[in-house]
Amino acid sequence: VFFIFNGGKNVVSSAIMFFTQGDFSHVSISTNGLNEIISFATTEQNHGLVVENYYDFVRIRKPKVIGVYASLVTLADYEKIKDSIEYYKANTNKYGYSWKKFFLFPFKSKQVTGVNKDTTELICSEYVTYLVSNTELAEDIQKNGGELKPLMTPTAVRDNISLVSQQLYEGMEE
Repeated sequence: VFFIFNGGKNVVSSAIMFFTQGDFSHVSISTNGLNEIISFATTEQNHGLVVENYYDFVRIRKPKVIGVYASLVTLADYEKIKDSIEYYKANTNKYGYSWKKFFLFPFKSKQVTGVNKDTTELICSEYVTYLVSNTELAEDIQKNGGELKPLMTPTAVRDNISLVSQQLYEGMEE
């Protein structure tokens, strides 16, 4: 499973990194290399589940920093994550991007609740942590002193994923 983190050059990405004091403003996941990158985001085409390849990911997001991490997972966990992604892809019209969570998150509002299967509006980090929750990967993160919570900054997700993943790349994208 691949985790792709980025920090963009646009106003929204810059604001996220400013308020969260993090290196990244977005997190995505892939079970298919960089051929299919999945996240909850806002693009010109969609405000919700976004499926893109690496070329479109870079072209649309125009990142100034990228981090790519790979985690070995059990076949059962891989299938669990992949099946969940396929469910969201098949039901994309039922899910949207949560502007409420986006705007309240920097203030750590108590109104922002955790992910559950009935959540219909998500933000990127919430979606990725949901996909990984209840897997051995989440247990391994906890064993290594980390914790995946429903609402974390993309940088905090990276810090926790990096405890059990191989960093493939992190740096500036030209």
